[in-house]
Amino acid sequence: MASSDSPPPSQSQSQSRSHPSQRHSQRLLLVDALNFLCVFLPLPSRSHPSSVSGGCGPLGDGGASSFPQAYDAFSSILTMRDRVSFFVDAASDIGYRVVAIIDAGTRTEEANEKWRKRREAELAGPNKNQRDMPLFADMALAEAFMDTKKADVLLPEREDADDVLMKLLDENEDATVLSGDRDCFRYIPSSSTKTPLWRRVFATFTLNRNDGLKLFRGQNLSPQPGVQPRAIAELSWNTPEEFGCGKFFVSAADLCKVMRNQDEGKWFYLRGVTDKWVRQYGNLHAITAPLRRAMYALKAERLEDFDTVEEEYPQWDETNECVVWTKLTAFPDATHADDLQDSKACFHAIEQLDPAPSSLPERVFARAALAAAYTADAVAGGLGAFTTMLAEALDRAPLPAMDPRRVSSINEGGKHITCKVCHNSVYFTTSTLQFFREKGYHVPRSVVCGECKMTTTPSTTKTTQQNNREPKGACRFWLKGNCRSGDACRFSHAAPQSPKPACHFWLRGDCRNGDACRFSHA
Repeated sequence: MASSDSPPPSQSQSQSRSHPSQRHSQRLLLVDALNFLCVFLPLPSRSHPSSVSGGCGPLGDGGASSFPQAYDAFSSILTMRDRVSFFVDAASDIGYRVVAIIDAGTRTEEANEKWRKRREAELAGPNKNQRDMPLFADMALAEAFMDTKKADVLLPEREDADDVLMKLLDENEDATVLSGDRDCFRYIPSSSTKTPLWRRVFATFTLNRNDGLKLFRGQNLSPQPGVQPRAIAELSWNTPEEFGCGKFFVSAADLCKVMRNQDEGKWFYLRGVTDKWVRQYGNLHAITAPLRRAMYALKAERLEDFDTVEEEYPQWDETNECVVWTKLTAFPDATHADDLQDSKACFHAIEQLDPAPSSLPERVFARAALAAAYTADAVAGGLGAFTTMLAEALDRAPLPAMDPRRVSSINEGGKHITCKVCHNSVYFTTSTLQFFREKGYHVPRSVVCGECKMTTTPSTTKTTQQNNREPKGACRFWLKGNCRSGDACRFSHAAPQSPKPACHFWLRGDCRNGDACRFSHA
């Protein structure tokens, strides 16, 4: 649910990546990209091809059903690339330069623990074996934004993406954030004189050929209960002048997320479930370990301080019927280095290692995704080559150019509802409508938008709502002279315009209300 209040278009110059000064002439649209992964990427479990899902998670994990036989994950990624191009062009049309911010590094231990529980639920929870998110979809999304040549992509390697998002918003007075994460509202701006940050945070969007890009605020513009405030002034790092190159950012992230713990100086590899068949045939992160160690050997040739890697990923213990986390120290081993020279060879090597049959579409795609990632990291420089190598691994045609003309709309199928107070439009996304249906709730005909909740007190809001209700009936307490609500009363305190009906008690001579009677004594 979100309310519309899109900023006015900018008249600044069009964007050009070759001229940084021109690039900065447009306002920034800071996009929490993974928050909208399920909007850009068609998934088989969504009732509408571009419905919103808020449960994708920080690594693009999640989902509610497995691939049906008719679902083609690679074709969905191609559609996602066209949608991203359409979105970036539409943002530019209203004066924005898109900056996509994507988690690519370490998280807090608390966040890691929550992440582990979600991965365990994919193997042992009520929806076990129901993963529908293609492996490495988050990196394919990052590449899509990069390949538009009109958007910047920030991959914070050692900083929380929300911190980066809100610090950039705080430092750029004309910037706007697009994120459905309510954690954005816990941040305290560095200066009290600035515009409140919540006024520049939007939760969702609609985009079609006729209306262009429209941003909508959420209906709740405050953090979740119990979330601690975070002062932006306490974030000690500095954002780089040119996005994508700085101490806390990587311009070409390691696709396999082999990261270095700066506190301990160790390299680590923390991954989850590859597909829905892990319980039956094993986790491909474990099965492809020999190829990954060959990748480590090739990386060690380029990086002087690259040695061992602490690996961790979940597996299913059939004997005890529980999830176990494999933790081991992996050493570089170049035995299978020849298999990493191209993604097709790597894919065939994974086929030989994997006991699962090749008739399982999600397993085949996961093999190809790992082959593309290993090869891209080993010989092609990581991010920027993944989707091309994925096409090669799947033996598809060469990657076509992105074409926004193939997309007519994004995020359609929701419902616009009027705010009771300000009468602006509040947008209920398709996922919100689906939630109402699943719970058996009726979709309200009117609501109070997030901005009105923030700018009006409850009593003022109630009074405004009541006074806006037409027509009002006469207040019988006011007619008797004892209404205690005053101006806040929802009924009319004006003399009735139509003749009052005769008072039956007065006609019988026993009316006790006298002149205060609501009926006629004439």
